[in-house]
Amino acid sequence: MSFRKKKVFSIVVVRGSPYRSGNSDRLADEFLKGCGKKVSVMSDFRTSEMNISFCHSCRICEKTGICVIEDDARRFYKTVVQTDVLLVATSIHFGGLPSKLVTLVERAQVEWAKTNLLNNPPQKLTKYGALRRAYIILTGGSKRKTVGQPAIAILRNWIITLGFIPTAILYAAGYDSHDAVASDPKILKKTHLLGESLTG
Repeated sequence: MSFRKKKVFSIVVVRGSPYRSGNSDRLADEFLKGCGKKVSVMSDFRTSEMNISFCHSCRICEKTGICVIEDDARRFYKTVVQTDVLLVATSIHFGGLPSKLVTLVERAQVEWAKTNLLNNPPQKLTKYGALRRAYIILTGGSKRKTVGQPAIAILRNWIITLGFIPTAILYAAGYDSHDAVASDPKILKKTHLLGESLTG
Protein backbone atom coordinates (compact mmCIF):
# COMPACT_ATOMS: atom_id res chain seq x y z
CA MET A 1 0.00 0.00 0.00
CA SER A 2 1.35 3.45 -0.91
CA PHE A 3 0.47 6.69 0.76
CA ARG A 4 0.59 10.02 -1.04
CA LYS A 5 2.41 12.63 0.93
CA LYS A 6 0.19 15.66 1.53
CA LYS A 7 1.34 18.92 0.02
CA VAL A 8 2.50 21.54 2.50
CA PHE A 9 3.11 25.00 1.05
CA SER A 10 5.51 27.44 2.62
CA ILE A 11 3.94 30.84 3.30
CA VAL A 12 5.33 34.26 4.16
CA VAL A 13 3.01 36.65 5.99
CA VAL A 14 3.38 40.43 5.75
CA ARG A 15 1.47 42.48 8.33
CA GLY A 16 1.32 46.13 7.35
CA SER A 17 -0.71 47.66 10.15
CA PRO A 18 1.27 49.34 12.95
CA TYR A 19 -1.46 48.29 15.40
CA ARG A 20 -0.95 44.84 16.93
CA SER A 21 -3.92 42.45 17.15
CA GLY A 22 -6.15 44.77 15.14
CA ASN A 23 -8.50 43.97 12.28
CA SER A 24 -5.95 43.03 9.62
CA ASP A 25 -4.01 40.91 12.13
CA ARG A 26 -7.18 39.08 13.13
CA LEU A 27 -8.09 38.34 9.53
CA ALA A 28 -4.56 37.20 8.72
CA ASP A 29 -4.75 34.75 11.60
CA GLU A 30 -8.17 33.56 10.44
CA PHE A 31 -6.83 32.98 6.93
CA LEU A 32 -4.00 30.86 8.35
CA LYS A 33 -6.48 28.87 10.42
CA GLY A 34 -8.42 28.18 7.24
CA CYS A 35 -5.26 26.98 5.53
CA GLY A 36 -4.67 24.55 8.38
CA LYS A 37 -1.95 22.00 7.77
CA LYS A 38 -1.71 22.90 4.09
CA VAL A 39 0.79 25.63 4.92
CA SER A 40 3.93 26.04 6.98
CA VAL A 41 4.76 29.61 7.99
CA MET A 42 8.28 30.37 6.78
CA SER A 43 8.31 33.91 8.22
CA ASP A 44 5.80 36.35 9.68
CA PHE A 45 6.89 39.96 9.11
CA ARG A 46 5.43 42.96 10.92
CA THR A 47 6.64 45.93 8.90
CA SER A 48 6.17 48.49 11.70
CA GLU A 49 8.79 46.63 13.75
CA MET A 50 11.27 46.10 10.94
CA ASN A 51 14.44 48.12 10.47
CA ILE A 52 13.92 49.36 6.91
CA SER A 53 15.64 52.27 5.21
CA PHE A 54 14.32 54.13 2.21
CA CYS A 55 15.59 53.24 -1.26
CA HIS A 56 18.56 55.51 -2.04
CA SER A 57 17.96 55.33 -5.79
CA CYS A 58 21.68 54.67 -6.23
CA ARG A 59 20.92 52.15 -9.02
CA ILE A 60 23.78 49.90 -7.98
CA CYS A 61 21.33 46.98 -7.84
CA GLU A 62 20.75 47.44 -11.57
CA LYS A 63 24.30 46.24 -12.15
CA THR A 64 24.85 43.83 -9.26
CA GLY A 65 21.40 42.48 -8.40
CA ILE A 66 22.17 43.24 -4.75
CA CYS A 67 20.84 46.09 -2.62
CA VAL A 68 23.64 47.98 -0.86
CA ILE A 69 21.49 48.67 2.22
CA GLU A 70 21.95 45.99 4.86
CA ASP A 71 18.73 45.93 6.87
CA ASP A 72 15.55 43.90 7.39
CA ALA A 73 14.31 44.61 3.87
CA ARG A 74 17.24 42.67 2.45
CA ARG A 75 16.39 39.75 4.77
CA PHE A 76 12.75 39.96 3.72
CA TYR A 77 13.43 39.78 0.00
CA LYS A 78 15.88 36.94 0.44
CA THR A 79 13.09 35.02 2.19
CA VAL A 80 10.04 35.94 0.12
CA VAL A 81 11.50 34.84 -3.21
CA GLN A 82 11.77 31.31 -1.80
CA THR A 83 8.22 30.88 -0.50
CA ASP A 84 5.28 29.20 -2.24
CA VAL A 85 2.57 31.54 -0.97
CA LEU A 86 2.48 35.18 0.11
CA LEU A 87 -0.15 36.71 2.38
CA VAL A 88 -0.28 40.49 2.74
CA ALA A 89 -2.66 41.78 5.42
CA THR A 90 -2.84 45.49 6.09
CA SER A 91 -5.02 48.38 7.08
CA ILE A 92 -5.76 51.17 4.60
CA HIS A 93 -4.57 54.67 5.50
CA PHE A 94 -6.17 57.51 3.50
CA GLY A 95 -6.63 55.16 0.57
CA GLY A 96 -3.03 53.99 0.62
CA LEU A 97 -0.69 51.70 2.52
CA PRO A 98 0.94 52.30 5.92
CA SER A 99 4.24 54.14 5.45
CA LYS A 100 6.53 51.32 6.59
CA LEU A 101 4.91 48.89 4.17
CA VAL A 102 5.32 51.45 1.38
CA THR A 103 9.03 51.63 2.21
CA LEU A 104 9.33 47.84 2.03
CA VAL A 105 7.53 47.78 -1.32
CA GLU A 106 9.80 50.46 -2.78
CA ARG A 107 12.85 48.44 -1.80
CA ALA A 108 11.75 45.84 -4.35
CA GLN A 109 13.63 47.82 -6.97
CA VAL A 110 16.39 45.23 -6.68
CA GLU A 111 13.93 42.46 -7.63
CA TRP A 112 12.67 44.53 -10.58
CA ALA A 113 16.26 45.03 -11.72
CA LYS A 114 17.07 41.33 -11.51
CA THR A 115 14.08 40.50 -13.71
CA ASN A 116 14.15 43.31 -16.25
CA LEU A 117 17.84 44.18 -16.51
CA LEU A 118 19.86 41.17 -15.35
CA ASN A 119 17.79 38.29 -16.76
CA ASN A 120 17.42 36.73 -13.32
CA PRO A 121 13.67 36.65 -12.61
CA PRO A 122 12.15 35.04 -9.50
CA GLN A 123 10.80 31.53 -9.69
CA LYS A 124 7.17 31.32 -10.83
CA LEU A 125 6.36 27.82 -9.59
CA THR A 126 6.15 26.16 -6.21
CA LYS A 127 8.12 23.05 -5.37
CA TYR A 128 5.04 21.11 -6.50
CA GLY A 129 4.94 22.76 -9.91
CA ALA A 130 1.96 25.03 -9.20
CA LEU A 131 2.02 28.77 -9.71
CA ARG A 132 3.16 30.75 -6.69
CA ARG A 133 0.15 32.58 -5.27
CA ALA A 134 -0.42 35.76 -3.29
CA TYR A 135 -3.42 36.77 -1.21
CA ILE A 136 -4.27 40.32 -0.14
CA ILE A 137 -6.39 41.17 2.90
CA LEU A 138 -7.27 44.83 3.43
CA THR A 139 -9.21 46.48 6.24
CA GLY A 140 -10.53 50.01 6.42
CA GLY A 141 -12.93 52.26 8.26
CA SER A 142 -14.61 53.65 5.16
CA LYS A 143 -17.47 51.63 3.72
CA ARG A 144 -16.48 52.68 0.19
CA LYS A 145 -14.37 49.88 -1.23
CA THR A 146 -13.07 52.17 -3.96
CA VAL A 147 -11.00 53.91 -1.28
CA GLY A 148 -8.54 51.01 -1.32
CA GLN A 149 -8.00 50.89 -5.09
CA PRO A 150 -4.68 52.80 -5.03
CA ALA A 151 -3.31 50.39 -2.42
CA ILE A 152 -4.51 47.38 -4.39
CA ALA A 153 -2.79 48.64 -7.55
CA ILE A 154 0.52 49.04 -5.71
CA LEU A 155 0.29 45.62 -4.07
CA ARG A 156 -0.58 43.89 -7.36
CA ASN A 157 2.46 45.38 -9.09
CA TRP A 158 4.67 44.42 -6.16
CA ILE A 159 3.36 40.87 -6.00
CA ILE A 160 3.87 40.31 -9.72
CA THR A 161 7.42 41.68 -9.46
CA LEU A 162 8.13 39.03 -6.82
CA GLY A 163 6.94 36.22 -9.07
CA PHE A 164 3.50 35.60 -7.56
CA ILE A 165 0.08 35.43 -9.17
CA PRO A 166 -2.41 37.76 -7.42
CA THR A 167 -4.96 35.12 -6.47
CA ALA A 168 -7.55 36.79 -4.25
CA ILE A 169 -8.23 40.16 -2.67
CA LEU A 170 -10.45 40.42 0.39
CA TYR A 171 -11.37 43.96 1.39
CA ALA A 172 -13.09 44.25 4.77
CA ALA A 173 -14.58 47.75 4.55
CA GLY A 174 -16.43 49.68 7.24
CA TYR A 175 -14.49 48.40 10.25
CA ASP A 176 -13.37 51.53 12.05
CA SER A 177 -12.51 50.39 15.57
CA HIS A 178 -9.40 48.29 16.06
CA ASP A 179 -11.29 45.13 17.06
CA ALA A 180 -14.40 45.51 14.88
CA VAL A 181 -13.94 42.33 12.81
CA ALA A 182 -13.78 40.21 15.97
CA SER A 183 -17.52 40.68 16.46
CA ASP A 184 -18.48 39.99 12.84
CA PRO A 185 -18.75 36.24 12.23
CA LYS A 186 -19.52 36.77 8.53
CA ILE A 187 -16.19 38.39 7.66
CA LEU A 188 -14.34 35.90 9.85
CA LYS A 189 -15.99 32.99 8.05
CA LYS A 190 -15.33 34.54 4.64
CA THR A 191 -11.65 34.90 5.50
CA HIS A 192 -11.48 31.36 6.90
CA LEU A 193 -13.00 29.97 3.70
CA LEU A 194 -10.48 31.91 1.65
CA GLY A 195 -7.72 30.13 3.54
CA GLU A 196 -9.44 26.79 3.01
CA SER A 197 -9.56 27.46 -0.74
CA LEU A 198 -5.77 27.25 -1.01
CA THR A 199 -5.09 24.05 -2.90
CA GLY A 200 -2.27 22.58 -4.93
